[in-house]
Amino acid sequence: MGTASEADCRIATARAVLGVGVDVVEVERVARVRRGARDVMDHVCAPEERPAPGDDVRAACLWAGKEAVAKALGTGFWQNGVDWLDIRIGPAAEVRLFGAAASRALGSEVELAFVLRGALVLAVAIRRGVRP
Repeated sequence: MGTASEADCRIATARAVLGVGVDVVEVERVARVRRGARDVMDHVCAPEERPAPGDDVRAACLWAGKEAVAKALGTGFWQNGVDWLDIRIGPAAEVRLFGAAASRALGSEVELAFVLRGALVLAVAIRRGVRP
């Protein structure tokens, strides 16, 4: 086994795991709350993220993804001012942070992945960056 060089150590330090968030959502549960008088996703998502009507799997991914990212930031929602719209998820699961979420992230990056198993969506968010 080789020894780590100083450069290897700097790279490892620069990409330290700062937080992990996990959330699981039932697709049908999200579908039910979407059928109300007002689609709850209008409150949870920015206009560019909103899933198409009937795309309940995408809606469940957005819900679970935002929850997982908030946990990876160490806040959850409504703590330290973090709101649903501060976390935006693109079509390829890319995460963009705004407002209080961006302030909390301190320049770190968040990676997001989804797993669909039957009626469940699992979202895992990993926050990486330099330790403060």
